[in-house]
Amino acid sequence: MRSMGLPCDQFAGSAFCNYCNPDLLLCLQFEGGIRDESMYQRAIMLDASEDGGAVNPSFVFGDGGFGALALDGSFAMTVPSGPGLTNHHEFTVEILAKMSSLPSADASRYGLFDRNGVMSMFLYAGDGGAGLPHLRCMNHDVDVTFTTERYMHFACTANADTDRVNAYLDGQRVFVEEGGTAMPPDGGWTNPLFLL
Repeated sequence: MRSMGLPCDQFAGSAFCNYCNPDLLLCLQFEGGIRDESMYQRAIMLDASEDGGAVNPSFVFGDGGFGALALDGSFAMTVPSGPGLTNHHEFTVEILAKMSSLPSADASRYGLFDRNGVMSMFLYAGDGGAGLPHLRCMNHDVDVTFTTERYMHFACTANADTDRVNAYLDGQRVFVEEGGTAMPPDGGWTNPLFLL
């Protein structure tokens, strides 16, 4: 459990990562470091890319002067499976990101979040490089317009009980579809979560 901050019975909930909320399973702010600010304080492992180079994360000022992690494909972050990550029928993933470039035909996708290829969020190049890049939210393709000019807020929600997936861009719902929502397997999800 968290060793810093106010006790939960005194916490006003003003922090970005509400460490008193058991439904917040993982929260990364990248304020000069890589650590889980949720109540679970999950271990975050840094994995070198295929070239085996050293992992040297760099941090930049993000939207509104807050911290941001610069990702260039040289490493990925892995969160081992653990309490709260194993058996959920409803979940939401939110990411605030600014792309320095968009996927093209020769770099067909950028990964943001992945678990089992089902709980996932990817940016894909357009069909054969001719179409516009699109978001793939929980294995559903969502046609949206991306920009490299500013930070964009991506959110995907999935509910296995209602079999519905929603996608949001900058707070606006841009996609809803029923069907194809994966149920957690018997015993829950047991493989790690990848933050690419």
